[in-house]
Formats: sequence, structure tokens, C-alpha cells
Amino acid sequence: MHIQSALNALSQFPISFINQDSSYSLSCPIDTPMSCSNNTVIEDSCCFEYPGGIFLQTQFWDYLPSFYEPVEELERYSKNFTLHGLWPDNCDGSYAQFCDSSRNIDYNITNMLLNQDLYQSDNLPSLPYNAGELLVDDMKTWWKSNNGNDQSLWIHEYNKHGTCINTMKPACYSRWFENDLIKEDDKDEYEKLVKRGIYDYFDISMKLFKKLNTYEALAKHNILPSETQTYKREDVAKALSDSFDGKQVFFKCDKYNSINEIWYYHLLSKGSPILSNDVDVFRAIDSFSPYSGCSLDGIHYYPKGFKPPAYNPPKSPGNGNKKKLGTGSLRISTKKGSLIGFLTNKGKWMTKGTEANYELLDAEFGNVNLKTRMGYCGVNQNNNFFECNSKYNKNPTQFNYDESSGIISYSGKDMWFSEKYPSGRIQSNVILKDGNDQKEYEYKLKFNRRF
Repeated sequence: MHIQSALNALSQFPISFINQDSSYSLSCPIDTPMSCSNNTVIEDSCCFEYPGGIFLQTQFWDYLPSFYEPVEELERYSKNFTLHGLWPDNCDGSYAQFCDSSRNIDYNITNMLLNQDLYQSDNLPSLPYNAGELLVDDMKTWWKSNNGNDQSLWIHEYNKHGTCINTMKPACYSRWFENDLIKEDDKDEYEKLVKRGIYDYFDISMKLFKKLNTYEALAKHNILPSETQTYKREDVAKALSDSFDGKQVFFKCDKYNSINEIWYYHLLSKGSPILSNDVDVFRAIDSFSPYSGCSLDGIHYYPKGFKPPAYNPPKSPGNGNKKKLGTGSLRISTKKGSLIGFLTNKGKWMTKGTEANYELLDAEFGNVNLKTRMGYCGVNQNNNFFECNSKYNKNPTQFNYDESSGIISYSGKDMWFSEKYPSGRIQSNVILKDGNDQKEYEYKLKFNRRF
């Protein structure tokens, strides 16, 4: 059934999903389609996750010794991956990020989760009296940051990814569990809906992580951590696939050609994972790509605490300082060189003049930031314009950077365009391309490193 038909059915024949352990109920069609399977665009529905219909559950294998202090930590993590996050990607492989600043966590998330009164009310299904405590214990154990500050990773993951899960918006909670919609002016109850969404994001992330035991999946194929043993790429891929319903699993290797991250791709078989509070709604699918940075053979799987050759520990881990990856310019790049030019320090396209200096900075928990003398760079959410100014200094935008090609992308998209071709000193806006329609002046942005 297409989603529009489903919504029509909703208004005429409401059917409830019921959780046996609580009073969860939602008037939605019982045959809600699998995410990414509908043919009608529904931008905002509490019954169907859109546009982020693909969910990636990502895990780390952090083996470097700076991660395990004191050394007693080694025993606990020697046979376990740790959780990175749960990411809603769009059906085309692109993704949104930092979607709703009004739901951002800017407080002590541990204290919030431990105080269940902050996200429990008569309008919401009841939770066990120690649900928050159990969740925090799990997160402290299995959701680890490589900068020594676990809470900073939790906050980052929710603010960047959790706020982009539409079916966890306060309006959906209000609709599901209360006859009269709770509005923002009812601050106490509304804030409980926001915080309940935060709790549910962390809770379902942990439950899915426990279901996907990567260490055991590899061990079943005799792929075990070793300082000397190496493995073939095809063998790692098969071991992961065999544990994931035969689907292709994405894995990454670091600069030492050692396994360090795993991504499991899913669709949702129901509108939202929180409706049934059941990880079985996550259905395995093939990853969009099989691997990154891993050679055909000779892949390492270093044990926790191992120091690879030429390893240099970070000088000041977790201090919040950004590591500069390089300084250079941003140039217009096309396959046949049909367009030329560079970006100014404000993020405009020019064809003549002096190239602006762009700093490429290592962003917290992956990706990169871009900065000029005008300030950090970002993508304006109102018009998709690339721009660099001081308004992004407080919360710098995260870009993707392909080190081999120098290409800069944003939210999984690497094509940009301009409506006019710049001439002389005239500048043109640089706009993120959103869609498949052909633009007259479209191109990629390439970081040209000088030093």
C-alpha cells in the first residue's frame, strides 16, 4: 500500500499497534510499508519514517592504548566492539544532520537520564523504575568515546542524528499518547516529550547494538584479534555477512590497514522503532558500499591496547582543540575541466583574482570543518548556499572529505551548482545540489592543499 493510501486508511479505519508490556498505542495502518518503499513523498508523518528511511547502526573497534586507561579496562573490552551511533540516512544514501536545534542536548545528559521524572508522565507509557539507571550503565560500558569524554559523544550523536528521526518528534509523541495535542506553550509536558524522545533514541540504539555482536561474528570464522595475523578482505566480508542475514556489511580500516569500524544498514518494517519498542523492526539490507581503506589482503585486526608501528599517541586527547589537517584553496572541479574558478573567503565562486585560504580542520568524532578568515563555513538551511562567516563559529558545520580525491561533500552529497557563471570580479553563489535534475553550471568542490 502506498503511503497516501495508508494515510487515507488511517482517517477512516484506525488500527492500533499495541505493546504487550505497556500502553503504547498508535492509530496507524497495520500494513504500513517498509521504509524507502513508498512511491509518494510524505515529508512529515508519524506513521512512516521519511526522508531518513535507512538506519545505520555503527560500531568502533578502538584498539589504540590511549583509549584504555587504566589498563584494567583492557580485559572488559578485549572481546567487544563499542557503539558509535544510530544514524537515519535518506533513501538515496545522503543524510541530514543537526536537524532541530530546539531538541538539542545542551545539558548533562547523564543526570537527565537518571532522573526519570523528567521524561515520565501520565501521558506517556510507563517505564520500569530503574530504566534510566540501567540505560546509563549500558551506555557507560558500551558507548565509548575515543577522546575520553563519553558524554560528549552521546550528545553529539543525538544532536547530529537523533534530531533527524522524524517519528521521534514531540508532535508524534503527543499525537500517539494524548487525545489533545500538547503544544510548546505547555512547557513542562512538552519538555517531557522532548526528553522522552532522547531517552528512546539512546535506548533503541543500545538494544540494537546488543543484537549485533560483531566480535562473535568474526570469531565464528576464526578472525580474531592478533598482533601478527592478517586476513583477506573477502573473508572479513563473508564473516560479517553470515551474521547479518546474508547482507553486505560495510567495514572500514584505519591508516594501519586495521579494522576499526563497522556499519550495519537497515530498513524499518514499521513506522518507528519506538512504536513496538522492538529491534526486530530493523530489517537488514546491503550496505551502499562494501568497505573503505581496506586492502585486498593483509588486513590487521589488532588486539585492544596494541601499539602499531610508528604509533604516536595524541598529545592532549579530549581537550576540544581542533587538529589542522591542512591549508589550501577550494576549487571548482568538473570531469572535463569545463568550469574553472575558486571560492572566496565568503564562500562565493570567482574565476579571477586571488584564491582564499581555507583551513581544513579535524571535526570532533569524524568528518571535517572548513574555515576562512571570515569564520567557519556551513550550508544555509534556508537556501542551501555554501557560506563562510561568524554565525557558524559556535557550532561549525561538518563536511565530508575524501583524502584521495580532495572532494568536499556535505550530508553525503558532493555536487554543487551556481545559477550564473561568474565573470571578472563578479561572484556567484555556491549552492548544494539537492536532486537529480541537471544544472547548467554544476561541479564539485576540491580542496587544493598547499601545506
